Amino acid sequence: MDRGLPDGNTRISLTNGEETYIWYGYDQDAEVAVLPAGEFSADVEQSIPTYEDILDLPVEDISLADYRPLDTLTCIYVETVADEAGYSTRYWVSVENGLLVQAERLLGENAVYRMTSLYVDQTEYDASRFTLPDGTVLLDDGGTESMVPIN
Repeated sequence: MDRGLPDGNTRISLTNGEETYIWYGYDQDAEVAVLPAGEFSADVEQSIPTYEDILDLPVEDISLADYRPLDTLTCIYVETVADEAGYSTRYWVSVENGLLVQAERLLGENAVYRMTSLYVDQTEYDASRFTLPDGTVLLDDGGTESMVPIN
C-alpha cells in the first residue's frame, strides 16, 4: 500500500502475512523496517473501516439503519449513536457487492473523517507493485506466501 503523507513523502507497506515491510519513498536504497504482520491490513493502515466494523457494533450503539441511494448505488445505511466524546459514525454498504462504499466519522454535526470508494477496481498489478527496494518481490503462490528475488 502506498500512503501519501502530509509532508509529501510516501509510506510504502507490503506484507506476506507473517512480516510487514515499511519504507518511505521510491528510492532503491531506502531503509526497510521489517515488523511482525500482526493485525496489519491495508484497511487498518489507511484507517478505513470495513463492513465487519458494522457487524461488530453492539445493537444499542446503532441509532438508525435503512436503505439509501448513494450516487448510483443502493446501500444499506447504518448510523451510530454518539460516544462519550461526541463522535458518531455513518456507514454505507453496497447491496450489490456487500462492500463498504462510504463512511463518515462525525463530531457533533461536523465530518472529521470521510472515505468513499464507490467502484471496485479489479486491475491485476504486475509483480513490480509488490517489490521491496532491494529487488525482493512478495508473491502469493496459491495460499502460501513466499519471497522471491527478481534479478
